[in-house]
Amino acid sequence: MNTLELISLVGQFSFGRYNLTERDKNLYLAYLNIADFNLYQIIKNSSSLRKELILFFDDDKNYVNLPEDYIKKIFGANDRELLSDNKLFGFDVTNNFYYFDNKLYINKSLLSKKVDVNDGLNKSYVKLVIIPKKKKLVLNIINPNSELTTPIYPEEYHIGLVYGATYELFKSHKGYTSKIAIAYKDFEHFKKCLTDYYEREK
Repeated sequence: MNTLELISLVGQFSFGRYNLTERDKNLYLAYLNIADFNLYQIIKNSSSLRKELILFFDDDKNYVNLPEDYIKKIFGANDRELLSDNKLFGFDVTNNFYYFDNKLYINKSLLSKKVDVNDGLNKSYVKLVIIPKKKKLVLNIINPNSELTTPIYPEEYHIGLVYGATYELFKSHKGYTSKIAIAYKDFEHFKKCLTDYYEREK
């Protein structure tokens, strides 16, 4: 389901609204993003989200710019692990590499070389294992690097975002105690299902 479909369901599940104003849509989208943030925390360490990325060093530079994604590991020559997520922010004088200002500076003797398909040159490189940065749910994509119109989860789990958004919506309004309890129960059940799904992927 895309964000417009999800927003429509939030309107129907919460107050039985079918004709949503622009204000309603923006409000429900904000709650969908809160729910999405909570769900992303469940799945972010799943192996199915991890990606490998090769970064090549230009001959005249001893650093590469790192992506904005969450970096789990960095490997050098012969797949030797240089850095892992619990020690990325710092330096290692002994091994001659350090991280500063979103750049990885390194002694190239720690690296292997291979051909960069972009220019055909043999270059030093590092291999990264990354988890893509969470993207914001929007109605219309302006920046594809940071925005989505369809959640990243399999479609059968999209309804969980509606449960979560409905729960957050009711929390922000007084006088909906019983509805909050039902929405909370549905959302907690969904989070357990999603956790189980992604646990199988680790």
